[in-house]
Amino acid sequence: TLVSMATKDEATLLLTTEEADLPSERLFAECLRLLLHRYGIVFTESRLRNCEWVSPTGLSPVIHHEGQLMTDFACICDHYQRSRGLQSPLPGASTGGGGQGPDGEAQGQSKVLMATFQSYISAFSSSISCLIDHLTWIPDSTYSNITKARYASGMVRPLAWLLPGQARSRVRARLDAVGWLKNQQASEEASWLFSSLGLLAKEQTTGHLLNSAQPTGLDCLACGLATFALACEHEIGFEILYELVLAQPDLLAYQKALVPRLMPR
Repeated sequence: TLVSMATKDEATLLLTTEEADLPSERLFAECLRLLLHRYGIVFTESRLRNCEWVSPTGLSPVIHHEGQLMTDFACICDHYQRSRGLQSPLPGASTGGGGQGPDGEAQGQSKVLMATFQSYISAFSSSISCLIDHLTWIPDSTYSNITKARYASGMVRPLAWLLPGQARSRVRARLDAVGWLKNQQASEEASWLFSSLGLLAKEQTTGHLLNSAQPTGLDCLACGLATFALACEHEIGFEILYELVLAQPDLLAYQKALVPRLMPR
């Protein structure tokens, strides 16, 4: 059972089997590993066939911890920040009370920056969701060799032949509506995602939203995406991600500096 996979204080990162592993899942798993290491959570990894079947949202991978199954990255960030008492170390944060004076002013600034932080991670999560759909459903080789077989594995004929194609059509229509299908490799949205993270990585030296000294969920997301993109150099169909991250030297430098702090030695 799921409960037997980990003790109360130990998490389990549930992944699908390696032969059915999708690029999108490798991206998400990279971000989640960094997040778990960041918050000092001991975890093991377990591979299940059709891992998405045990997921509350139908997405994989899944974190099983403290009796919960969690998949949404923004919600997972919020959960651990609250449960571990680790708030985002944003500039202007105050340890004193609110009200008048310098402490009150700093606390007000902190609330504004926290709202900005939440808006960024929401926007990035939405954009990465589109990227994950693109990686999963659009490239012909991935769809034919992995996605279609996994999606249809629990169905009977002729549904196993009909429904994957219908699902792919719905994904195409959704991605086309938000500008992700202007060509098969790149899009304005993908370029925006990497350039925005590159800009934040440059600004983090002044203590903006990214903070390599005390990384938060947004740092894990940025670092995980950059790490995944660097691994796509020779992966057919995904080389564009490697090219996009190379075009952001500040993000590359940030990822290189942050990985040793987030990953255990």
